[in-house]
Amino acid sequence: MAVALALSFATDAAPSSAAAGGKPTVEALFADWRAFEAPPSHQGAPDYRASTFERRRAELARFRDRLAALEPSTVSTDARIDLALLRAEMNGFDFNLRVLQPWARDPAVYSSVRSEQSDTPAHEGPNAHGLVDLWTYSFPLSPQDEARLAGELRPIPAFLSQARENLTGNARDLWTTGIGTMRRQVADLTDLEQKVASGIIPVSLIRWQLTGKDEEIRAIVAKE
Repeated sequence: MAVALALSFATDAAPSSAAAGGKPTVEALFADWRAFEAPPSHQGAPDYRASTFERRRAELARFRDRLAALEPSTVSTDARIDLALLRAEMNGFDFNLRVLQPWARDPAVYSSVRSEQSDTPAHEGPNAHGLVDLWTYSFPLSPQDEARLAGELRPIPAFLSQARENLTGNARDLWTTGIGTMRRQVADLTDLEQKVASGIIPVSLIRWQLTGKDEEIRAIVAKE
């Protein structure tokens, strides 16, 4: 998310591990939940499509059933605290699915590039998975870092294309502020393009798609 949102937000919800003899454990549930929380991939980008979230809603229900089944046999204080934390995370995931839906209501979620370090460990505000922390790189880039950065940037065009289909919510304030967020990303990418001359980083393509999204947002806000 980040609520990252929790957004978001990939795996099948079936148990992947258990204690000896096949007995379910809190540890197994935690490991499976952590794997599930990361979203599946679509064209190399986090998959925030409505159809995918509908499927994940059903998977969430199975996770809650597993947690409920563990509660009667969980007696240690540590394990009960772990279950309470898991329940809170599942409730947060559910709240994002039913109410917040930042992938459908907030264009800023599709801004993937961060040029400054956040003052919170998981980044401030709703964020998508797969953020690119430019501030962690030193310029000029080494060949290894340039290849790594190119790999982190490569999913962004597909993610922005997905945004054109996903952003269907009616949240005028978020759309208005989203213009500024997208402009900042265009500026960050322009600065990056000046620092890195190699063609392996698709900065021009990303910037073009962001500019198009900015115009789309302006048109939608103007109609409100």
